Amino acid sequence: MIETRKFDVILNDLCDLCRIKKQVKFDVLLPNDISQIYKHVGEICIGDDFKFLSYGDAKKTNNILHRDFHEFEDHFWVFAENRSGDLWLLSFKNMSTDSRVYFYDHDIEDYSSNNMLDMNISIEQWFVLADLVSQAYQDDYLDAAFRLKEPFREKLQLEMEKISSGLSEIYPFEI
Repeated sequence: MIETRKFDVILNDLCDLCRIKKQVKFDVLLPNDISQIYKHVGEICIGDDFKFLSYGDAKKTNNILHRDFHEFEDHFWVFAENRSGDLWLLSFKNMSTDSRVYFYDHDIEDYSSNNMLDMNISIEQWFVLADLVSQAYQDDYLDAAFRLKEPFREKLQLEMEKISSGLSEIYPFEI
């Protein structure tokens, strides 16, 4: 069944799969929402398009991008990737509000902010989205060409709209 689950339930499931064994020591100032997640969850794949990076791996990735690409703005933080090399980023221009999730298509090859797709979701909503999409891509829901069968595609789009209005329209991958 494809259905939107609450963030707390998803986080508990992820903690069971990849609980952090030692305390994370932050030497980068991050918003509270992502910091709290890093304290409990290490690197984990939630489907092909949602690989959450551990704090250490995210820090290395961000250090490289900020060092080597002058157009990569300081307020962006890569927190996840997919298996194709695309990036999921947080923007935290305002540290007192929830971080906002952006998507970057690696085929663009230019890290300027106008190439970052604003997903209009928070980090918690990103986890809900990742969980939802991973539910949808089960064998029973796919046709012979490994695409979602129509009723399941419609259900996925409907559930995405529960996360954030317009999300199914801006989602960067074919549904």
